[in-house]
Amino acid sequence: MVLVAPEAGLPLLFIEADNCTEEAPVIAAQFDKYMSHFRL
Repeated sequence: MVLVAPEAGLPLLFIEADNCTEEAPVIAAQFDKYMSHFRL
């Protein structure tokens, strides 16, 4: 889920939800990819 609320000081809020199908290090590694994607 991606939320944008600049009026609240949140230019970008991203929420990663998982149903225990991926380990924490795998999910954490995805954040760099997400940041690169949203910079575009």
